Amino acid sequence: MATRLHYNLFRYYDPESGRFTQPDPIGLAGGINLYQYAPNPMGWIDPLGLSGEKVNVYKDAPYHGTTDNSVKSRAPINGQGALDNSVQVKPTSPRRVGVDVANNEIVVLDKTRSLSDSMDEYHGHVREWDALDNKQQSALMKAGKTTRKGRICGE
Repeated sequence: MATRLHYNLFRYYDPESGRFTQPDPIGLAGGINLYQYAPNPMGWIDPLGLSGEKVNVYKDAPYHGTTDNSVKSRAPINGQGALDNSVQVKPTSPRRVGVDVANNEIVVLDKTRSLSDSMDEYHGHVREWDALDNKQQSALMKAGKTTRKGRICGE
């Protein structure tokens, strides 16, 4: 019996429903709909999964709550958004600093682990401009993410 499904190296595609039958193996990095076809199939061509471009994925750390306390800064409202809009602080460290324009947050992001050769996982916490060190402030200003006084620049 023929299934009419198309095998695409990692999962099956059902042309009748216009979606895959299994979730995307790269998780949310491919979009929030884990069963969709690539949002831009002409620009997202990597049939063997060998692209050299790194994908960064945000995961909340349970010890960062929704409010600051004397020990830990709070978790960001949109950690993935801040990670997607972040820069590496210095070439010798995986630490990143990013901004969430919509929620007016500056987020310091630390790499927690490598999920694969092309995917890293980060967690982060919100910091005020004055709590950032000079290298973090400089990285944000050079990338045009903030002004010299720490005001977040819109996109």
